[in-house]
Amino acid sequence: SDALASYYLGQAQLRIGQSTEAIASLERAIERKPARADLLEIFQTLGRVHQRAQRTEQAMEVWQRLESLFPDDPRVLEQIAVTLAEEGQPALALPRYQKLAGLVRDDYRKVVYNVTAAELTIKTGEREAGLQLLEKVLQDLNPESWLYRDVRRRIDDVFLRSGDQDSLVKYYQNWLA
Repeated sequence: SDALASYYLGQAQLRIGQSTEAIASLERAIERKPARADLLEIFQTLGRVHQRAQRTEQAMEVWQRLESLFPDDPRVLEQIAVTLAEEGQPALALPRYQKLAGLVRDDYRKVVYNVTAAELTIKTGEREAGLQLLEKVLQDLNPESWLYRDVRRRIDDVFLRSGDQDSLVKYYQNWLA
């Protein structure tokens, strides 16, 4: 009847390669109504198992179940967004980071979420839109701050990662104009 016993069984099954059995154990752990902190960990593990097995639809179902249990909880939303981004799903993580930027009141965290959303936008193939989002973030920052320099460096990296120095020069010419 202990939720954590099923969770630990699922962890052990994952380690020996029994993912189907692990999924059943993790689902059983969720059914046993663990404490909130444990529930978050169990859902995150279950979602990652599906993500890594390339079962995106099942993983999304897990994330949606978790979101429905804790609507508008920034901590839960952040865990889901981070997990999706780490598992190579930038298009699915992007709306969650955008929502987080709107939910938080702390200016620093708002900037961090907006920068992450901009970088995910770039990863989804929309470079110009991502650059515009980064420029919008710069407008609200002190040009003398380390955060401003960090965002500026990220803009440079967008061009330098692809080896596109010509576009970087054109970008700065337009920006200065």
